[in-house]
Amino acid sequence: LGKTVSLSNLDRNQEALATAGRLLELGDWFIGPAHYWTAWNLYQLDRIAEARAAADRAKAMMVNPALFLLSGMIEWREKRLASAEEEFIRTIDMDATQCEGAFYLASVRWERQRWKESLEAFRQARVCYAEAIVTRRDLIADLSATPQDAMINASRIAGHERAIAQAEERGIQVAQNVATLEKVLGSTVTR
Repeated sequence: LGKTVSLSNLDRNQEALATAGRLLELGDWFIGPAHYWTAWNLYQLDRIAEARAAADRAKAMMVNPALFLLSGMIEWREKRLASAEEEFIRTIDMDATQCEGAFYLASVRWERQRWKESLEAFRQARVCYAEAIVTRRDLIADLSATPQDAMINASRIAGHERAIAQAEERGIQVAQNVATLEKVLGSTVTR
């Protein structure tokens, strides 16, 4: 499973599919996560129908926010906006720190032209990303209290730095969308 996750995070999707397939062949341990990572990698390869089937198999075995987020992304790609919205709501209900869940929820509502609800979700995403950045920076500070600590924890620190960069990038998108929606909705929206 660790190899599958690592390969997935390195965007080595075909290799990750092979290792997830091996887990499924063995059939004893980590079957739900193997289906999840199969779905995730198939989604990355734009094999949406296969990703949907693998996500459904994973949902029959486990429940977690990352799975609902992925399922919502698949639903959105399939233009099933109402069910995508439901999956993103489940994601956030299970874990309010799933910033991508709030971002995608806002985006689906935008596409459905539900402007006020989209604005509300984008605002939630803005707060979530800002809090995630602060939390990650605090973690980096804890991991690098001394030069020796920083050296020992270099890979963990780098992971936090990548997450901060992604959150900052999303934060810019969210801020632009909030500004656009506030302009469209005018003074009818309260802050």
